[in-house]
Amino acid sequence: MVATTLGILEKRLPKNFFRVNRSTVVSLKNIRPSENEDQIFGEKGGAIRISRRRKEAFKMQYQKFKQA
Repeated sequence: MVATTLGILEKRLPKNFFRVNRSTVVSLKNIRPSENEDQIFGEKGGAIRISRRRKEAFKMQYQKFKQA
């Protein structure tokens, strides 16, 4: 159990992590995009929803990550 907020944790993590919704931070290394722009898939195949507010920022961050 972590006794800190997700926002604080998000700031401490490296740039290859991204907060896709209010309760989920993902490693960009361990996901794959979906044809549906509202979700991504984790490495084990589970669908993870991307919030509307974070969708555009996620797209930009994921593109930067893939180009590096």
